[in-house]
Amino acid sequence: MSLNWKEIDRAAGEWNLVPSFLQEIRQPDFQHLLFQFYTRGGGTDLLISLNPGALRIHKTRKKRKALPKPPRFTTFLKARLKGAKVTALEQIGSERIIRFDLTRGGETFYLYVKLWENSANIIVTDGNHRILDCFTRRPGKGEAPGKSYDPRELLDASPSADPDRFPVRDFPGQGDYNERMELFYEDREEDSDLDKLRREADQCLRKEKRRLENRQEKLERTLKEYGQAQKYREWGDLIMSHLTQINEGDRNLELSLTDGKGNEETLLLELDPQLSPSRNGERYYKRYKKARTGEKLAREEWASLETRLKLLNEEREHLDEENDRKKLVELITLEKQRKTKNDSPTPGLQFHSGPFLLLVGRNSSENDELLRHYVNGNDLWLHNRDWPGGYVFIKKLKGKSVPLETLLDAGTLALHYSRGKKAGKGDLYYTEVKYLRRAKGAPRGTVLPTREKNLTVELDPARLARLIGS
Repeated sequence: MSLNWKEIDRAAGEWNLVPSFLQEIRQPDFQHLLFQFYTRGGGTDLLISLNPGALRIHKTRKKRKALPKPPRFTTFLKARLKGAKVTALEQIGSERIIRFDLTRGGETFYLYVKLWENSANIIVTDGNHRILDCFTRRPGKGEAPGKSYDPRELLDASPSADPDRFPVRDFPGQGDYNERMELFYEDREEDSDLDKLRREADQCLRKEKRRLENRQEKLERTLKEYGQAQKYREWGDLIMSHLTQINEGDRNLELSLTDGKGNEETLLLELDPQLSPSRNGERYYKRYKKARTGEKLAREEWASLETRLKLLNEEREHLDEENDRKKLVELITLEKQRKTKNDSPTPGLQFHSGPFLLLVGRNSSENDELLRHYVNGNDLWLHNRDWPGGYVFIKKLKGKSVPLETLLDAGTLALHYSRGKKAGKGDLYYTEVKYLRRAKGAPRGTVLPTREKNLTVELDPARLARLIGS
């Protein structure tokens, strides 16, 4: 609820700003302005809120950081009013309009703070009531540079407000009226900000859920295709057992087969005319092997997605009870990271440790693809020192160092996706991607690390269950 005119009048009675000097103007965000006044008795900071439903003006003791780049209106105030002397301050009639009379360099300015719901504004005019600039420009309402603005003329033509209509709230807490007012609105805005964060986090989680479900659908189609793996092997056997019927350059092999019920059927197998008969048989064996391997990797990824969906649904269920701002911001940050190409479907598997994205390659092909196209020089690389296994990458976040918990999460995955996982313990090394170099003549994906650091990891079932499911 915004301030009424009586509450503004009571708050203004505690300011003692005449005479004073407007020492500084700051804008902490896009709905608040902070004016710092200096008097012989010391400094007084006034906060002006143009936040709908919480329109107000009062003293404040809270320190607020300004926006990195001052917006247009704040830049204007700094250029024209900074250092001006306050010669008068009044509330216009029974209205929620405060007028500051200011002088600087022989010029007179009027600064109006209008706290009307749906049309709140801050307006600066010269001594002739000609508008120099406004917080919000509304040409249709006469609130724009060059227009004339004198609210007294408008109020003289309208009936005066009922003085008994608006009660003065007695805000709870300690201190004067301004201090108690600030505490009241701070609590309200914190609750409002928390609700806003929850809604934004829920929206991010819903987007992530759709993304994971779409990926699962693609994997299901892939698994259906890989279901023909056994047929590739059978077809390879048929070609090998009928080599004498295949001539060089043949494009297919037609066979008459009898099923288990004694029925005859014709099978037409596709051949590569550029390959020998035996190489055509080997080609189907390779398809069989690739399908078997691909099916295994696809099922692993599908299970990983299923675990992430389960955790995501649990997070959404408890979102209304979440009061940890840091966690909510992390959830929102994750969604922003996912909007980059680095969180589109990648080779291998994806996991999350706090706000950090972890990429896991499970074979030389996935390792090489991740290295070439999905990681940057400052990302971290981890690998088992003594056993063959996949690479694990930690995607760096701007302005954040990788905490120990995330390093242990990545190390646990590096051990789990290596041949050393049965030992339950392993020595790893890690370094930044920019300190890896490819080994000449070595198998695909092989790299030689420099400036590496050592990490010993024991497989923690609880940590592993949190990351990939039990």
